[in-house]
Amino acid sequence: MRYGAIKNKPVETSLTPLAILRRIKGERMPFFLDSAKGDKKLGNKSYLGCNPRETLKSRGSEIVVEGRDSRHLMAEDPLGVLRELLDKYPKAESSSGLTCGAVGCLSYDFAAHNLGINFTNEKPAEVWDLFFGIYTSVLEWDTGSGKYTLHYLDETEVGFWEKVLSEDLKAEEDEDGWEKRLSGLIFPEEDLYCDGFRKIKEHIRKGDVYEVNLSQCFEARDTADPVALYTQLRKKNPADFMTYMDFGPYQVLSSSPERLFECRSRVVTTRPIKGTIARGKTAEEDLEARETLIHSEKDISELLMIVDLMRNDLSLSCIPESVRVDEMYRLESYANVHHLVSTIEGRLREGEDAISLMRHVFPGGSITGAPKRAAVEVIEEVEAFSRGIYTGSLGYFSLNGDADFNILIRTILKQGDRCCFYGGGAITWDSDEEVEYDETIAKSSPLIDLFTTLDDEDEA
Repeated sequence: MRYGAIKNKPVETSLTPLAILRRIKGERMPFFLDSAKGDKKLGNKSYLGCNPRETLKSRGSEIVVEGRDSRHLMAEDPLGVLRELLDKYPKAESSSGLTCGAVGCLSYDFAAHNLGINFTNEKPAEVWDLFFGIYTSVLEWDTGSGKYTLHYLDETEVGFWEKVLSEDLKAEEDEDGWEKRLSGLIFPEEDLYCDGFRKIKEHIRKGDVYEVNLSQCFEARDTADPVALYTQLRKKNPADFMTYMDFGPYQVLSSSPERLFECRSRVVTTRPIKGTIARGKTAEEDLEARETLIHSEKDISELLMIVDLMRNDLSLSCIPESVRVDEMYRLESYANVHHLVSTIEGRLREGEDAISLMRHVFPGGSITGAPKRAAVEVIEEVEAFSRGIYTGSLGYFSLNGDADFNILIRTILKQGDRCCFYGGGAITWDSDEEVEYDETIAKSSPLIDLFTTLDDEDEA
């Protein structure tokens, strides 16, 4: 089937993006790519959409396509099948950002397929390795101007959004019954983390790896509506690469501060994070924490190892001489922690695109380690559970060739009343076991705060 051109038009409404999300949450696969922190240097656009025209999901070599050309197949390249789906649609080359296209998630477990490693750890939740929808209407919100633009393929989609944005619809309750929820949190066993820490130290001693990201899984029960839970997460920990997406059987709620990569007009930017310190309780303590982190030789060394890894990864898709470190490291502050962040850029070479770039950079080096393949193998050995969506990526491949994906840290996976999330950090030879464990708690504290502790009867 041949499609017409992607069109766009300004739309006016007094509704906030969150209010719009509440209105579309009952549609199929609604998403909100949310620049909640509003850093103009990182892009000030947010996007909402629902009701994809087609979907693609994969687990290993099993691929399921649903839509106009539904099929179930076994293939070695699910990203290649996704490209074939996108190639049926017009390119929308006159606009930047998400102008319709594929929006979805690669779970960390896609690394097994991408790197050719066998993952055998128990899965705390069953999710697809890759799950994308092809969206032919997208509502864009400019966080700076507060203006909305609708990108769409045909006029029937305009009518749908006009109804969604109608001021006559019944106003939603902001909290969606938040206070009536039942909630509880189970902490992971500290001994499991410490055992993994010591095993990683042994691998470093033997020269197998230089740095490995070690994480632990928290589990919770929560009866809240997923959008209400996301609203609270957004209040507690606003970040530049937040996302909400409902995949049907499960929802992904992320307050990620980290970008895996952005591809804009064939210029690629990646922003690895390495180096973390908890914020101080007073202004003086917070300033002291900032100074400690910015002068920490250990944290800077961790970051520089990942900078080298990401430079090499980008060089597989980019013109080698175009790859450069734009910013070696800078300090960024969030609700509960300070981070060190680097910025690396490159330009795609002829014959490469955002999808081939994803093959070369996934999973991100900051959440695996160095060397990457060896670090992934060590993670599989020492962590008790499969990571699932944690440290995977959620974002878009736009019909104009642009792409933008976060790294799914500070992220909740919700399935019914069951929730899980992870906290982790880099282990090097200089790492201290107690300090690293405390860092995983500090990073996870906004998510921990969303849930109350289960009593002994519930834990049993």
